[in-house]
Parts: sequence; structure tokens; C-alpha cells
Amino acid sequence: MIWIIVTITILVLIYIITLFIQLNLYTFQSRADEIHYVSTQDGWNLAIHRFLAEGDPKKQFPVVLFPSLSLSAKSFDGGGFTPSLMKTLAENGFDAWAVDIRGVGLSKPATETTKRSWSFEDILCKDVPSVIDYIRKFVGTNKVHWVGHSMGGHLLIARLAEGRKDIASGIIAGSGFVPGQGGIDYTNNFRKIKFRRNVPLRSLARFSLPIAWLIKETVIMKRNAGRDGLKTILADVHSFPVELMKYALDVFQSGGFRNKGGSLYIENVDKIDTPLMFIVGDKDSYWTPNSVSKDVEKLGNVKTKTVFPGKQYGCQEHYGHGDILLGKNAEQEVYPEIMKWLEAYDKH
Repeated sequence: MIWIIVTITILVLIYIITLFIQLNLYTFQSRADEIHYVSTQDGWNLAIHRFLAEGDPKKQFPVVLFPSLSLSAKSFDGGGFTPSLMKTLAENGFDAWAVDIRGVGLSKPATETTKRSWSFEDILCKDVPSVIDYIRKFVGTNKVHWVGHSMGGHLLIARLAEGRKDIASGIIAGSGFVPGQGGIDYTNNFRKIKFRRNVPLRSLARFSLPIAWLIKETVIMKRNAGRDGLKTILADVHSFPVELMKYALDVFQSGGFRNKGGSLYIENVDKIDTPLMFIVGDKDSYWTPNSVSKDVEKLGNVKTKTVFPGKQYGCQEHYGHGDILLGKNAEQEVYPEIMKWLEAYDKH
């Protein structure tokens, strides 16, 4: 009996030590050339990580990148463990700005009285305008390019559905309007649990780091992300308030995401005329190439392009939802498509 207790104790200690080592390794500092802060009207200080454009001539419009639900601006860089979209943009002459929306990364509440709960509408109506207006004024331009991953893409769709004309072109990675048939409804797991205030993904994701490679492939294709990429993504996961969970529930339960009035944003796609490129992995567990192709048809005469990275489309590995922009071969298989698209619409 004693040796069993000793063995278990040793294994627990090894796990804890490994966990702290990996947390220290994969929780990297921002590699941005500059970090800017912008205040929202309801008291949040948002961090924007800027990678300065290199070479000459520089491109016309800056690129603003909005992350997925629960991830930060780091999801566009990778800290040297994965290909860096931010670095690639800068090397191709683009002024790149990645956003920490409220509650993630370096963004912080400005005061003790700042509301600690928020919705998709709060991000759309408060974070997004503050960030876009700040960058436009700072750079001195009337438009920006937008790259959004998952929820970051939905923020773009919602903004354009409001009739906004300040986006030169948009790239939506890992999402469409409505989840694909056969996709995984991850909200089923959350419906069974009554969270009091926050959905504690940060603790769960970080605690799993030492055994990350054993986790079943759903959101991330492990072979595509690689061990370092997988752990980089998990180390960046943040918890989020239950109020924001409504956005995810709407997406999977109600045939799309809705505004506070209950209307589907896709009902206003007729207001969209901004060129849009959709990038979805062949093994995305939520949005499928087929469902996104159908979404594109709803856009009518809008200039669009679809890119479906994955083995069946000639790539070395399958691409999933979380690794669509951080796959180990993304620099050769995904980024060139992004650069060509941005350059094609980088005109006043």
C-alpha cells in the first residue's frame, strides 16, 4: 500500500513540475514592435500588438486581426513555436495590428467598477469601433484590411451587415455564417453544466498541457499543429463570461448568430459589398468546406474566394479549426493565399 501511495505521489509531482515548465515555456511575451492601448466607452483598456511593415514600398492599408473566442493576439504569432502570420504580413510590407479583445491577453479593465461580464454585442459595438477608429487615425487612412479567426470572422460579418464601409477587404478563417452539417456542437457540453459566472477554459486548457498529445482530435489537428503548436494554442486559451456563451449557443442552436434584437446577422448580407475570402480547413469540426461554399452563394455579387487547406486539396496535412492559421506548413500553404488576396484589394 505504501509503495502505491509513494508511486502516485511521485507521478503527481512529476506532472506538476512538467506543467510549470511547459507553462513557462509556452506562455511567451508579445514579440510585437509596439503595443498600443485604446480605451472603450465602458472602461476597458484594449491592447493592440503592432508588427511594423518592412521593406519598401509599404502597402496602403493596415491589417487588423481579431482572434477567436477565448484566444488572444498571440494566436496570430505563435512566439517562434509556429509560423507567424503577423511576421509574414510585416515582411510583405503590411502594417499588422493584432487585437486583444476584452478579457484576453494584455487587455485590462480600467477601473474596479468596470463590468467584468460582456457579450458578443459588447465586443462588436464597443471594442471593434474603438480599435478600428484608433488605428485609422493613428496610421492616417480611411480603411483597413480585416483578418478574423472564428469569432473574429463573425465580428467582421456583423460589422459589414450593419452597412459599414471602412473595410478594404476581409479574410474570414475558420468560420462561415452557419455551422456545417455533421459539425460538432461543442455547446452541448456547456449546456449540461451550470456555470455561475465564467466558463473556466483557461484552467482546463493549461492543466492539460503535459498530456496535450493524448487529447482527442476535435478542434485542432495535432499532426498539422505539431506538439509545439498544439501547446502554444492551449497555453493561450482564456476563460470567458457566461454572457458571451449566448453567442456560441446562438451559432449552433439557432442557425447562426444574432443581434440583441434576435435577428440573424446573415439576414442583412445584402448590405455587404466588401470583398471577402473564406479559409476553412478540410477537417474543421464546426464549419465545413461545403457549408462555407453555400454561405458564399448567399453573398450574391460580392467578390469572394474560398480556400480549403487540407490533404484532399494538396496540402501535407489535414487542417482543423484551431490550427488553420498556425499549422506547421501554413507559411507555404495558407499565407501565400492571404498575401495575394490582400495585395489585390490594397487600393484606395
